[in-house]
Amino acid sequence: MPNRPELQNKQTSEFQRTYRKGIMRGVKTAKRAEAENRNAKSPERKRRKYWQALGFSRESDAARIVRQTVDESNKISSDVRARSGQEDWSEDRDPEIFSPEPL
Repeated sequence: MPNRPELQNKQTSEFQRTYRKGIMRGVKTAKRAEAENRNAKSPERKRRKYWQALGFSRESDAARIVRQTVDESNKISSDVRARSGQEDWSEDRDPEIFSPEPL
C-alpha cells in the first residue's frame, strides 16, 4: 500500500508544522481503516479465519491437503488391486461384490 503524500509535510500554520511521527500515525490509521473496509466487503470464504476454523491456514493449503489425500488414496487402491490380481473392479467383472445386501 503506498504512503499517502497528502498526509506528509502538512503545515497547520506559517510557524507550526506537523511532525513525522504524527504523520506516520495518520498514515497507519488510514491504512488500517482501508484494510478494514476491504475486509468487510470480502466474502466469508476468502477470509483467513474461515479456513483456520476448518483446520487449514488458507484456501491453497486446503486444496493441497485434499490433493495429497486423493493421491495417497489412489495409490493405496492401486496397490490393493495389484495384490488382489483383479485389475477391473467393475460390476460386470464381479457381480457378487457389487450386489446389494438383502434387508
